[in-house]
Amino acid sequence: MSNHTKKQSFVINSSSKTKKASKHASVDSDIVEGDGSFIPSYKIVNSPSSGSLVVYLGKGQTVLDKDGNMNYCDGSIKLNVNLKKGVMGVFKLITGGDAFENFYQGTTDEPSPICFASDFPGDVIGIKINSDDKYAFNSSSLLCSTVNVGFGKLVRLKNIFGGGGVILKTASLKEGTAGMLWLKTDGGFEKLIVESGKTMRLDNNLFCAAKAEYKYELTKLGGYKSALLSGEGMVMEFKGPCEIYVHSRNSEKFIKMLKSKMGTSKISLS
Repeated sequence: MSNHTKKQSFVINSSSKTKKASKHASVDSDIVEGDGSFIPSYKIVNSPSSGSLVVYLGKGQTVLDKDGNMNYCDGSIKLNVNLKKGVMGVFKLITGGDAFENFYQGTTDEPSPICFASDFPGDVIGIKINSDDKYAFNSSSLLCSTVNVGFGKLVRLKNIFGGGGVILKTASLKEGTAGMLWLKTDGGFEKLIVESGKTMRLDNNLFCAAKAEYKYELTKLGGYKSALLSGEGMVMEFKGPCEIYVHSRNSEKFIKMLKSKMGTSKISLS
């Protein structure tokens, strides 16, 4: 690493820079080999604007899809469906939401493909969960996971004022030595590596995931006048050392923009 790089406050790994492709082409990642246990082989295709996850399930390997994100699967794959636990599962069943959890299991010795994707234009992040890891992430970002990853909740009341969701999901290992968590992103994503002694301020609603142990404060950019007039409001400030996955687009602002265009005779994204 050069001296110039060492002096940087943070390092950015973006979804568009980590894969070999021309500037305007969709790209496919190389196949990431599984561990022969809970983690199957997988690859991410059509990245970064229309990323999809293709998982190759071996016999007995299972992935969990909580929100109906499956695009297609091999005919040999077995589907088991369970009602989501707790009051939320019953509530979604009554209101017509995604009340069920889908477990897709490989049944043949030859790896069988299954594809998952988001409804929103964006990419896919694969995060390996080891025995001591616990990640916090925006609940809307969950794509799927290996079956040995367990989920919980992390309440951040301060987010009422800063956005990003009051209740974050958490992911940690239930059994085995490692599992996978796959997240869908709004637009592309960047992995911000914040060095010790440095800080990173993040626009609200762009937070995707980070280890649950990382703490942040809500603060403003500049004084009260700047906060009111700039349109930025409160931001999340992380203190290093830490690593944060962030969305490149704000889905709430995108939806508001679309709604503002719907009343016009011509809809344009420009």
